[in-house]
Amino acid sequence: MKKAVGLLKLSALMIAVAPFAAHSAIYQFNFTANPGADGTVAANVANDINYTFTANTALTNNISLSNLNQSEYWANGGYTLEMSHNGKTIRLNDAITSTTGPLRMGVGDDGIGDGFIEIYSPMSEFFDIDFHPGAAIIDSNGLSYNAFVYGQIDVYNHQQQFQDLYSIAVSGDTSRLQQYMTSSIPEPSAWYMGLAGAAMLLAMRSRKSRRVCA
Repeated sequence: MKKAVGLLKLSALMIAVAPFAAHSAIYQFNFTANPGADGTVAANVANDINYTFTANTALTNNISLSNLNQSEYWANGGYTLEMSHNGKTIRLNDAITSTTGPLRMGVGDDGIGDGFIEIYSPMSEFFDIDFHPGAAIIDSNGLSYNAFVYGQIDVYNHQQQFQDLYSIAVSGDTSRLQQYMTSSIPEPSAWYMGLAGAAMLLAMRSRKSRRVCA
């Protein structure tokens, strides 16, 4: 009987600590892009655009090339990319018009649309963004055409945080992922297990207390 009670207590304790073992997380990467970052023209630092990329793996499961190319993960906030220049910040998410299927910007009357986004496996094609003249998100925010429109926006490939994001998404190398975690998100199922464990512990303590009083 004592052995059974001991096993019950151990099981309850394991359930109670479950919230600390099962969780998703939010990861954040910061790097800089420029229309001249690919080296085809001289990069003017006045056109540098600061990127903040955030991934919430509670909504995306992981950071992978296939998921990055799916609109739904940008629509639900699983991935966000903030682009800042000259004191103004926009979210790339707001330029993505479809909510399912392949990642793309809208197509206008001219059949060309507001531009395109490249998230491909070669590093030279990873996170390249091309806004076309007249793109709604650019004009409505009064953003510089020199920085956002005249030339494809490429990331400076030498940046460590960009290289780490590339390795995670393309090669599946998560060895450096934890250093970019900004917060932990307990899974709902883990919280339920924890509550159940706490209830079991309280019930056992209550029974023990009644036996002592008797």
